Amino acid sequence: SPTATTEARIVALMPLRVLVIYGSESGTCRRIAKAFAEEWSSRADAKFDISLVCDGESALKEMSIMEDDANVIYHDFTSLKMKYDVIIIVTSMA
Repeated sequence: SPTATTEARIVALMPLRVLVIYGSESGTCRRIAKAFAEEWSSRADAKFDISLVCDGESALKEMSIMEDDANVIYHDFTSLKMKYDVIIIVTSMA
């Protein structure tokens, strides 16, 4: 349909929404993640938008909090797909 074609063209022109999550023990991953995000964002031809750079604990706040049938509370990772197209995880090997 013409509407679907138009929507596909609009989506193709929109930058990818990127979430960068880093490990937070020593601060090295934080520095690397922020440096890469700054460099990537400064590119004139960037086809993405670094929407958020944060540690894992802060990333939990981006997720919906759900409750299952047994009244257990959990974070719903699927809620991130509504906000971000790409998730990059930066960790160190210890």
